[in-house]
Amino acid sequence: MGDGSWGLVRSCVDRFRAGDPAAVLAAEGLAAAQLLAAASGDDEAVLRTLADFHYCRSRALPDGEGGPDLLDACYFYAPLYRGAPQSCPPELLNVMMALTADPAACYDHDARNALNDIGADFLAVTEQTGDTRGAEAACACLQAAATAASDDDSGRPTYLANLAMALLSRFEELGDRADIDAAVDAAQATVDRIQVTAPFTGTITEVDAQTGDLVSTGDSAFRIDDLSSIYVDLEVSEVDVASLKVGQKATLEFDAIANKTYTGEVTEISLVGSVSNGVVNYPVTVRITDADVNIRPGMTASVSIVIDQADNVLIVPNKAIHTSNGQRTVTVLSSDQQISVPVTVSLTGDSQSAVTSPQLKEGDVVVISGSTATTTSSSSQSSNNAAGNLGGLSGPPSGAGGPPSVP
Repeated sequence: MGDGSWGLVRSCVDRFRAGDPAAVLAAEGLAAAQLLAAASGDDEAVLRTLADFHYCRSRALPDGEGGPDLLDACYFYAPLYRGAPQSCPPELLNVMMALTADPAACYDHDARNALNDIGADFLAVTEQTGDTRGAEAACACLQAAATAASDDDSGRPTYLANLAMALLSRFEELGDRADIDAAVDAAQATVDRIQVTAPFTGTITEVDAQTGDLVSTGDSAFRIDDLSSIYVDLEVSEVDVASLKVGQKATLEFDAIANKTYTGEVTEISLVGSVSNGVVNYPVTVRITDADVNIRPGMTASVSIVIDQADNVLIVPNKAIHTSNGQRTVTVLSSDQQISVPVTVSLTGDSQSAVTSPQLKEGDVVVISGSTATTTSSSSQSSNNAAGNLGGLSGPPSGAGGPPSVP
């Protein structure tokens, strides 16, 4: 079967060269070539016949359709050259030149990789023997692969680097100055592609690798933080989380930044909590709206979240409010007499509460456990935090373990 297939394929090639292009397009010829390839081994006559057949087919097919056959011709011609440049058939250079002129023939990544491997083999043999035909073939192969590869093709830097070496090799043999210029361009294109691009705009805040270090796949080299938006991650107890809403305002203070209060807003409240010491806490994220260069990833912040606000209300100290039988009252000092006045509390903050009562007005003096205080008219805010003590939420800005998140 091998001899019969070889004879049929050889006959197709001979008929093509005699002026019959249809001879290499017939289905029976292609089927015979496929059978022959499956059992070809390293027989030089078989390899040459298969290479000739596919090269002839690439010329007989309509424009743009011969690429796969050109590649097949490469596969079968290449072993005839390796280690024995004097036996390299002239058709091999023709195939390489055809591929260079038709980058579309390198139709996929695997095909381009194959061309790169063949070109590198030719280059190695050229360097060993000095045969210029190998340099020509290597340049043709690698130029075809590099030209067909897009900028985002992961193999393009390798193609360009090998192409630069092939051009230099050809320059050493032929002395064409154009090869030097082309080699420099290929090398520069390789350097331009060897770079690490961050997935977002940010600032390098940590460098873990230095020039000359031995690194492995997966090692961290740099840390990048998006310092344009700083977030604080909090843990809020299940008792308090129901009163929080996205968009609520917050104030923040940092242990490391004295005498400075920042503002922020709630951007995210997790629907899923975690249990710690028998208490269910929910992650809450606050974005700092007026962050400056003093804030750095990893700092600890105390956060107060405003859950409600009222304007133009009477404010009294929390210590002035008493509760008896469900009724809240304050004690007002009037004409040296203490009068108990019922009040309704609308908001409660850290140390003061907003109250209403027809018997209470701005400026009244109220009694606080042996001392006195004066009611005022102002704005009142009610805040909440994870521990239940107002203004005590704390957590590190997002980015302590990686880049800060974005809205």
